[in-house]
Amino acid sequence: MLFTPDACANCDTALAIDVRGLFCATGCRETAKAIRYARAALRDGRLDDPEVMRAVDAKFVWARMGGYDTRERRVPLQVLAKVRIRDQGRCVKCGASGEEVDHIAGSSPEPENLQLLCRRCHHAKTMVVRAPEADYVLRAVRLPLWNERVLPDGPVRLCDSAEWVRVWSGLAAERRRRLHG
Repeated sequence: MLFTPDACANCDTALAIDVRGLFCATGCRETAKAIRYARAALRDGRLDDPEVMRAVDAKFVWARMGGYDTRERRVPLQVLAKVRIRDQGRCVKCGASGEEVDHIAGSSPEPENLQLLCRRCHHAKTMVVRAPEADYVLRAVRLPLWNERVLPDGPVRLCDSAEWVRVWSGLAAERRRRLHG
């Protein structure tokens, strides 16, 4: 498994001294995350489900377009509760039981930027990439990633493996010690 200290765990670009993590950009971190998701779905047979395949495609496209930083989009529990109460526990699109809180635009965790959606409406909104280059990205990105990093029997890069979840924090701490004493 490939991992080069002081290089991006996804693309091997040299990391600047001020980079605290192990990826050169959010898009690289999200690419590795999407590959782990796709590899797990392939192993357990979920890729037979068209919704899972659409989710894989969306993850690859979002990663290529710069990533979708889930850490920025966390919403405090008190705000989630306010949104559920405000939307009366119903999907604001179709009226079904609301299951997921959605960011309307951007990453702001303010209640005005959040809405309650059912799973179907949320997936319809978030799993359909609305970028004009989405088809190009799917052709140009999915196939190489699929062939080079998802389909091989073993992970090509350490960040592609299930083990990554267990080891990344230690590798990041080692990098910080090496760079900053």
